[in-house]
Amino acid sequence: MQARFHNYFVYTGFFIVDKAARYFIIFAMEGEMISIVVPVYNVEEYLSRCVESLLTQNEWDIEIILVDDGSTDSSGIICDEYAAKYKQIKVIHQENGRPGAARNAGMVVAQGEFVGFVDADDWVEADMFSSMKNILETKDIDFVLIRTQHVDENGKAVPEPFVLEGLFDVNETNISDFNRCYGSPCNKLYRRKDLIGNGIRFPAGIYYEDNAFLWEYEVLFGRGYALNQIGYNYFIRSGSITKQKMTPRALDALTLAQVIKEGLVRHEKFEQYFVAYMDSLDKYFKLVCKRLPPEMRHEILPRAQQVVADVELKNWGMRLSPKQCRKWLRIKSGKLPRFLFWKVDIKRFLRSHF
Repeated sequence: MQARFHNYFVYTGFFIVDKAARYFIIFAMEGEMISIVVPVYNVEEYLSRCVESLLTQNEWDIEIILVDDGSTDSSGIICDEYAAKYKQIKVIHQENGRPGAARNAGMVVAQGEFVGFVDADDWVEADMFSSMKNILETKDIDFVLIRTQHVDENGKAVPEPFVLEGLFDVNETNISDFNRCYGSPCNKLYRRKDLIGNGIRFPAGIYYEDNAFLWEYEVLFGRGYALNQIGYNYFIRSGSITKQKMTPRALDALTLAQVIKEGLVRHEKFEQYFVAYMDSLDKYFKLVCKRLPPEMRHEILPRAQQVVADVELKNWGMRLSPKQCRKWLRIKSGKLPRFLFWKVDIKRFLRSHF
C-alpha cells in the first residue's frame, strides 16, 4: 500500500512538473501578436486554401480576422464555420464596400501589435509571418516586405523580380518606382500603432485602393527591410480586375490620384514628393486611356482636370520633363493631348482583324 501511494505521488509530481514546464515555455515564447486581416468577397472556391495557410503558420501568436464583405455565395458561411472551430479566428459581416472598406473594418478590431493583410484567393508560406515578425522585432525599422510570386490557374508560378534586399529607406528612392515594383500591402508587416495613430486607412469604394494606402504610409514611415524569400502567393484569376483589358473601373485610377494628392497635402508632403507624384499620375492616366471603354472616354478630361486643378504651375519646367509639362498644361487648360488614343485603337483593330 505504501509503495502504491509512493508511485501515485511520483507520477502526479511528474505530471505537474511537465504541465508547468509547458506553460513556462509558452510564456517564454510569447511575443507581440500579429493580426491578419482578410477581406472576403465571393471566394468560396479559394477561401479554405487561404485560411488553412494562415492556420499552419510557424508563428502561433496570431489572430485571423475574416471580413465578409457582403458575399452572395457561401463565403460568409465558411468564415463562420472556421470561427466556430478555431478561437483565433474572428469574423465580421458587413455590406459590400470593396476591399478597402473590409480592410479598414478589420484594422478597427485588430488587437495585435503588428498587422498584415492577405487577400482571400491568395495563400502564404508557413514561415512568412514568423520571418517578418522576427525582423520587425529585432531591427529599428517601420515595416518588412517579403518576396512574392504569381501563380496562375494551371499552377505555374512566376517569382516577382526582387531588387531590394536588407535595410532600405523609401525616401531615398522614387516612391513611385518603389510602389510599381513592391506595390501591394499584402506582402508586408506593419506596426498597428503607426496605422491607427496616424489615421492611415484604405479609401473605401474605389479600385486600386492599395496604392493610396501605400503612398500615405510610406511618406510617413519609410524605413523598411526587404526579405528575399518567397512568402506570398498571388493567385491570378482570369476574372480579376488586374487582368481585365477594358473596364469602366479603370476610371477609378484618376480618383485614386486625387486621393493620394489629398493625403500628401494633409501631411504637408506634396512639395517634397511632387515629382514622384506626377510620375504616378502619368501611369494612372495611361492606365485609364488604355483600359477605359471608348464610349466612356469623354469622362477622362474632366476627371484629369480635377486632379491638377489646384496644382500650382511654378517650377513645373524645372522639375518635370518637357513632355510631362506639355501634357499636363494642355489638360489643365481643358484639352487632351494629341493622338492620345491612336496606339490603343490601332492595337485593338489589329487584334480584332488579324
